[in-house]
Amino acid sequence: MEKYCTNHPFSEAHWYCKKCQTSYCFPCVEKKGFKFTKDDKHVHICPTCKRMVEWTGIGHVSDNVVIATTKALFFPLSPFALIVVVTLYCVGMLFSNNMYINECLFALIWAAIGSYAMTVLDHTIQGRNVTPPFTAVPVPDLFNHVLSVFKQSMIYLFTAVLFFGAMSINNPPLAYAILFIAALIFPLGIMKSLASGSYRSFFDLSSFNKIFMKTGLEYLVIMILFVPVIAIFHLMTVIQPALAVSLACYLMIAIYRLMGQMILKCHVELNYPLNYENFKARYSLETMHGFKA
Repeated sequence: MEKYCTNHPFSEAHWYCKKCQTSYCFPCVEKKGFKFTKDDKHVHICPTCKRMVEWTGIGHVSDNVVIATTKALFFPLSPFALIVVVTLYCVGMLFSNNMYINECLFALIWAAIGSYAMTVLDHTIQGRNVTPPFTAVPVPDLFNHVLSVFKQSMIYLFTAVLFFGAMSINNPPLAYAILFIAALIFPLGIMKSLASGSYRSFFDLSSFNKIFMKTGLEYLVIMILFVPVIAIFHLMTVIQPALAVSLACYLMIAIYRLMGQMILKCHVELNYPLNYENFKARYSLETMHGFKA
């Protein structure tokens, strides 16, 4: 597959016709209504052979994995995301010696962190590079985000309990093994759950090899970032709670940004229905080069 369109050498190609073995940009393919499709109201047709073309995603035209991963790690430091991190750090300073107050406060902070991280993921899979403001999420979607964060938090909490249990019996190798297995499973589990809309698929590892081979470094980075997130309760006993909160906020934003990039690259393996129109303006000739096809 070519990086650029056959007809427009200045426009990146995102569609590929297997029969013609030709790559096309968005303006080149024909869009037709097709009522029998399950997840999309339209199909995209090759202008030459009139057969369906497949979307190649953004993996072959986006930044290489090192640059893309580096950008994701710096993403939480962009203006609005940094405001979120600093704000939640200040809220974390309200932690006191009262256990009940701390538990309620941490629950509210965690809901805010998780909801914003989910918003970042949504913006990423819609092809948006800017950090989203809180107002970018409609109220119904915000409720769904909080519900999704709650479900994920139960899995984090269960793993944290196992980790603490192993540490309490002075068995660090077992505790670290739990962290490693959790960090290995969580990225794929969360992506599959979000793609399918059901957390029943969380422990379905059937496509792990394909996704790991396709994403490589990004998956390894997410694994490393997940370790302190899972052990955040333990970290709060070691470092100041406000620092632990800001660290968790940074990590969650970076993790979900990376997962959004991975969903774009592995949407076929994850069976995730993407809305191609979200990427049309971003990769059009008018946007990129200032002239029409």
